[in-house]
Amino acid sequence: MSEGTPAQQVDVAVLGAGMVGVSAGLVARRRGLSVVIVDRREPGSETSYGNAGIISSGSILPLNTPSLLKNLPKYLTNTHPALRWNLPWALGNAGWVIRFLAAATPSQTKPRAAALHGLIGTSLTLHRDWIVQAGAAIASARPAG
Repeated sequence: MSEGTPAQQVDVAVLGAGMVGVSAGLVARRRGLSVVIVDRREPGSETSYGNAGIISSGSILPLNTPSLLKNLPKYLTNTHPALRWNLPWALGNAGWVIRFLAAATPSQTKPRAAALHGLIGTSLTLHRDWIVQAGAAIASARPAG
């Protein structure tokens, strides 16, 4: 809303005009709710810009996997590009950090990855349907054969 524009009653205010925010707004709108989507920048120009609005099934592994424990000595220097951490925060939340690291086992990673895969699979189906409904689908580049 711009300065000087009168306030308007809405049922749902969505913060963020990326893929998740627009999707949440679309679902709310389809349920008959009035929606406003608020973002500090152009739609899709932040997080969704970085992933090109793609739902990646390669992102189903949780952060705390067995490889985290293997790489922990490198990460503790706080100079590795893959991970930055805040010592005062970690000390103040030591219990959470210990539980997070303790869950970095194959037996605990597998069910979390399966759950994330289920979420992404459902999201991908919805995403494809909405692309087609919006008329934004790109025809297959495969030659007819």
